[in-house]
Amino acid sequence: MMHVSQAVGARTCSITLASMLALEPTTAVPAATPRKHETDAEALYRHGLNCMDNLERDACAIKYFEQLVAENPPERQLVGDAMLRLVKLYERSGRQDDGKLLLRQFWDVGMKRRRHAAIPWSAKFMPPDISVMVLVDVTRTQPARVFSELPVDAKDRMFTCNETRRQQLRAKRVKSDQDERGDIVVSTGPPKHLRQPRTRPGPRPRQSSANKLPEPVWSKGLCQVLHALGHDDLRVLAKFVMGMNHSDPVRSSAVLVLEGADQQLAKAEQTGTLVPVQSGVWALRDVRYHGKPVHVARLDRDEITLAGADVMPGILAAKQAHKLRIDDELWQLMGKVPNDVAFFTVVTRAAMRDQMAEFGPMAKLLPQPDGLLVSAVAYDYAGVFVRMPTRDPLRATVLVALVRRLLEDNPRRPKDSPVSERNMDISKSPDGEALILSAVLSRPQVRQILTD
Repeated sequence: MMHVSQAVGARTCSITLASMLALEPTTAVPAATPRKHETDAEALYRHGLNCMDNLERDACAIKYFEQLVAENPPERQLVGDAMLRLVKLYERSGRQDDGKLLLRQFWDVGMKRRRHAAIPWSAKFMPPDISVMVLVDVTRTQPARVFSELPVDAKDRMFTCNETRRQQLRAKRVKSDQDERGDIVVSTGPPKHLRQPRTRPGPRPRQSSANKLPEPVWSKGLCQVLHALGHDDLRVLAKFVMGMNHSDPVRSSAVLVLEGADQQLAKAEQTGTLVPVQSGVWALRDVRYHGKPVHVARLDRDEITLAGADVMPGILAAKQAHKLRIDDELWQLMGKVPNDVAFFTVVTRAAMRDQMAEFGPMAKLLPQPDGLLVSAVAYDYAGVFVRMPTRDPLRATVLVALVRRLLEDNPRRPKDSPVSERNMDISKSPDGEALILSAVLSRPQVRQILTD
């Protein structure tokens, strides 16, 4: 039995989804009779799982999951997992087009329950020049089967703050690259199944130090805070959110959500790993960032705000004034991300257009982005969604057609690549105001991406 805590919203799009799925009468399969203390949605989900995972009857599973999605109950976690499973079931049944239509509904279904609850409260006091925001919800990532069944090395690579463990992982990566290519170049590029073979081993060109941007304060600061509190792994956090200015990453901040943070901050002050600066503000002992201290502050229960000494005063002033300080455009974009995501990255219009400028003349042929939203959900399957708002409908239509053609006709894509046109879709949003790229990945596919 599953109990879903986030039960909000109304059944507002059942007619649209039912029409899209072209449901047959539910008498085609036995009725999903709820058990004691089980909702109708949980009963449909349980029957669908049984058909898919135990009985291996795809047609039966499709019927139950279709009915669950069409009814659109408030249990978003059940609906989300059912939708991703349906995409895979459609793919196995040769109904790829139905799967792509369903993918295009996933984002909008999540937005029926839109709110900023996924964002830590303290994040709204970040500097107004923050143009990139990244959130990782550990509580949604950890229990998801698509993550929990990953190899230990893959999970540690994402979350460990233990330097000895990091060195072990780096050594393994070096050895893996040596075995693969026969040279000693450490891979920092895309996964090997997406790389073209090199004809001649040798060093890769390095980025000029003059053009290299500094690291944001949280690049090392997240682990530095945890070390000060006696931890060496990001998985002790419930979630963390990181923000920075894309052209000046020194203008950066982060919020860590940690149960019992107040007690742990007090203990760290007693042991001397945190040095008091003022009430509710500390400096990390022996830690400097661009020659100045790194500060942490307690702005809300179980939330720790991290920033450099130059950035923290503005954050504190905004909190004191009870004023939303973060850029309004960024805040609005974050409000357009479904609330149940395990990960998101949000980029403002200015940051995106600066990046587009690097394409030179080619940028004039592409739709002008009004920002970028990347999100991922994690259940038994993973769903990845990239949404680019744009006011150039004509160029957007051309780009959609071009990318679809490339996906369908790319002869260089390896047969074992986890990304293909079968589990990926690019389209315009129903309102025509955004490009959406969606993909559903199974556990083996996620494992291949993260371990190669």
